[in-house]
Amino acid sequence: MNMDEVNERKKSKVRMGTFRIGEESFLSRRYVYIPSACLKSPLFNMEEIFEALEVDTPNILFRVFQTPRVKEWNLRLPPSRQYLVREKIENNNESDDDEGVSSGPLRHYHGVLRENCKRLLLGTGLACKKAGAGFRITESWNPEARDDAVAGWITDDNKANVLALGCACYKDFHPSIWKQLEDGMSYVEESDDTPVMNGAKDVIIDPEPFLNDEIEVTRDPKTKRIKNSFPHPGMSHLLLSDNLELLEKKLTEHIPWGLIMVNGSVAAADYYVEAIQKGLPTILFQHTGYTTDMAVQAYKKAKKLMAAKKHNPHALAERAFPDDMKVGHHLQKWLKPFDQDHMDACKKLNILLENWPSQFNEDSVFIVDMFSTTEDELQDRLTQTMGVVFGPQHEVGGHMSESKRLTFAWRTRAKYLLNARSFKLKSDILNALLVVFTLLSTVSAVVYTFLFYNEHIDLDGARVYMLPILLKANLLLPLVATLLRGMLSVFNPTMKYIALKNAAVKVEMEIYQYRTKVGKYSFRKPPAPSKDKKKKKKKKEVKVVVPVLPRVAFSKEMEKILDELMASDVQHGSLQEFGKDFDPLLDINKRITSHRGVQESYSQPMISAEESKKKSMFNGTGTRAMLQKLHSIHHHDEEQRDFDDVEAGDILMMERRISNIPEATQKGEYEPFHRNGRSIVEEDASNSGNEVELDDGLKLMSADEYLSLRMLPMVAELSKKTPRLSTWSSTFTVCVLVLSVSAAALSTFDRSDFVPAALALSGGITAWASYQQTDLRLVLTNNALSQLNQLLVWWDGLTMIEKRIPINKETLVKTCEVAIISQATVVGGAMNADNAASGESDNWSGEDD
Repeated sequence: MNMDEVNERKKSKVRMGTFRIGEESFLSRRYVYIPSACLKSPLFNMEEIFEALEVDTPNILFRVFQTPRVKEWNLRLPPSRQYLVREKIENNNESDDDEGVSSGPLRHYHGVLRENCKRLLLGTGLACKKAGAGFRITESWNPEARDDAVAGWITDDNKANVLALGCACYKDFHPSIWKQLEDGMSYVEESDDTPVMNGAKDVIIDPEPFLNDEIEVTRDPKTKRIKNSFPHPGMSHLLLSDNLELLEKKLTEHIPWGLIMVNGSVAAADYYVEAIQKGLPTILFQHTGYTTDMAVQAYKKAKKLMAAKKHNPHALAERAFPDDMKVGHHLQKWLKPFDQDHMDACKKLNILLENWPSQFNEDSVFIVDMFSTTEDELQDRLTQTMGVVFGPQHEVGGHMSESKRLTFAWRTRAKYLLNARSFKLKSDILNALLVVFTLLSTVSAVVYTFLFYNEHIDLDGARVYMLPILLKANLLLPLVATLLRGMLSVFNPTMKYIALKNAAVKVEMEIYQYRTKVGKYSFRKPPAPSKDKKKKKKKKEVKVVVPVLPRVAFSKEMEKILDELMASDVQHGSLQEFGKDFDPLLDINKRITSHRGVQESYSQPMISAEESKKKSMFNGTGTRAMLQKLHSIHHHDEEQRDFDDVEAGDILMMERRISNIPEATQKGEYEPFHRNGRSIVEEDASNSGNEVELDDGLKLMSADEYLSLRMLPMVAELSKKTPRLSTWSSTFTVCVLVLSVSAAALSTFDRSDFVPAALALSGGITAWASYQQTDLRLVLTNNALSQLNQLLVWWDGLTMIEKRIPINKETLVKTCEVAIISQATVVGGAMNADNAASGESDNWSGEDD
């Protein structure tokens, strides 16, 4: 192979290797070089690159923007630290120490901020590791700021074992470092097995020349970035290419990205604007200054704007920063004056406020307070914020279309249920009459036979009239029974009920899966199939998967359900419509509000008697104190309010609560009794814990909402359903047993003429029990209840972070829906009943209360 062929192969083949920073380092970092020719290929697959890196493809990559040196941060100080601005100004002309300031308190504040930042960033790294997320950090490092390597704090020498990915052009590193990396690379073999290193050894990069400035700094373009051309020690993996822009584009197309801002950088404002406009997860570490605190200040103004637009759609945004600021302007609460970069960021944030997205999801932004946010709250809100990438993307007119789509689905389900209940009633009446007339025909024949062969029984002269009547009854009653059987066969209300009930349950299942965005309605890309190293494929197959939008998939499922319904006996009849005032969610919300004691026993932990007593105490003194506090906030001078340090949503909530309190009570004229000897405020407060959230049927559902609005009500309903089924099953069994014993007793005591009547009655009860399928429904209900209880135990065993992982939410919803379907009882033939018991039949049906 000549040199030209070698160079051509290098340009088109993926290569890989590992490197360590220093001889004493035990952390081996894997890197992959992807030439632009490979990136441009239509067969390029990012999944294979992560397989070469030997890591799972992350659900999301957080871009980390930070300014390395804490001592250089332009901080927005909290109210308790405002005095540091004055000390900074007073000591500005004095001789500075090694940290640039002579103020001891400011140096101490920097240290506290640094340690809190390390603690919270390490917690962020651990949470992202559990949630399957990774970090996209800067690939190069300035050795002068090695003590404040913010990107390294996330991994803490990779103790969190989280993906910290760097992406770089090979020219970004010093030529000597790139030469070492290039010599240590091997080609990725094109085989079915996992890519191997072909015996390549770790590249050892010596950091000492860079730390001690022993390398010459020249004007040569290849070496002018000496101090920023060293691989970042916080990286766990590295992607290299000769076209960084194309590599970033491919990576962004394959993996959604989020934003973490700690103090920020010049480019952070642009990425923040893009993240807000696209609804991407954004985590802001408040009180770290610069772009981050600017974004926090602008976001609080945006929250006020969103709250105002709920009442006035034409409300205008309030400026986050003055328009007349100039370079060197010193805003109150900021440690340093603004430079040109600060001014540019302010303009971008003001423009963003004027064009704030109308369908903005507030869960996409998480503000981490450096002094009050706990690790538990951090992990909970972080995973909630990450979940927005798996939610729907905003479309023009999408909210209205979504509401119409779900409203139509709920009304379709209600229509099917209404007609199913109608056919169920007809089926019950016809089957009951059939059992009764069959029983009467048997009893009539028994009585006629008894009287005919016992001529000595005169019955006070009525014998002459009864025998002809019984004889005619023996002819007419079987005819009536035959007529009823014919009506059941012709009109077939049972099968129509089954078809309509099946369709209604299917629609309900699809609605909940669509609202929770799981399965075929998920926006999450399906994981790549795992490769079996033992099985080698002869030919590499490339499958192009065209993603289907959830709304399209939902429409197709609704069409499929309608087609299946029209293929049944329903096509030979008509369906009645409900009135316009009918609530399609009436039975759903009735299920939610019923059996609250059972639901709360599953969802709420036990509390001691003392805690219960404290919780129920709400006396007049507490009420007046609350009113005085709300009154003071409400009537405080607008100019003295510190909206930047108080959440705008809290102020709005307080004002709304005040607006619902009588004016006399707001002014301090406390009215002790209004209803039933209790004050309005006390009664509302005591009842606030008993308020039940109803389902509007339209909003998207998180895992917790699905648990409270779908799963727990179903568990409570099934728990109340099993005793009733058990009672009926026992009653039928006892009746049949008593009648069987009675038949034997009648035969023993020479009353065999009445044995057919006893057996007929026993057969009638058995036929009705078989029609109702009480035993089968009891077994299926108990199995479903057991599955749901096991699912609750599994869910409660998950950590806070694991509950936010999309795959666990999908498991919760799918398993719950399967359990709910499996308990549905088929009213019909034995074959359908067997299929329902195995959970494999499409002809399943639920019970009507």
